[in-house]
Amino acid sequence: MRKKNSAHIRQQDIKKFNRKMKKLNDFTKAGKGLDKQIAIFANEIGLISTENVPVITSKLRDSIRFESNFMNYVVKYIINYAKFVEFGKPGKGTIQGARPFFRPAISKASINFKKRIKLRLKELVK
Repeated sequence: MRKKNSAHIRQQDIKKFNRKMKKLNDFTKAGKGLDKQIAIFANEIGLISTENVPVITSKLRDSIRFESNFMNYVVKYIINYAKFVEFGKPGKGTIQGARPFFRPAISKASINFKKRIKLRLKELVK
């Protein structure tokens, strides 16, 4: 005898699904889960980079600025020579004097950010 191809969705499954979707929706609202995690990520980049920035006069370290809007965070160094410290400057066929402090901070903070988001999403969809 041939089996029928059909799916049965129970009312309790629909309710459970809707609860999970509401949690995920709330997670993406301004000032809530994801927005907070991005703010933590931006702050962590700032902290790590200022710990690792080369200091001679501390002008570069003190020039860090943060800008924020809903899920849009900017971490930047406003002093004009920050890019030369980060990337070095061209000289005699090579790049000289590069002392990266910002890109490594982004890499380290990204690892923590991904772990936190993954954990939080697992909690939400349980």
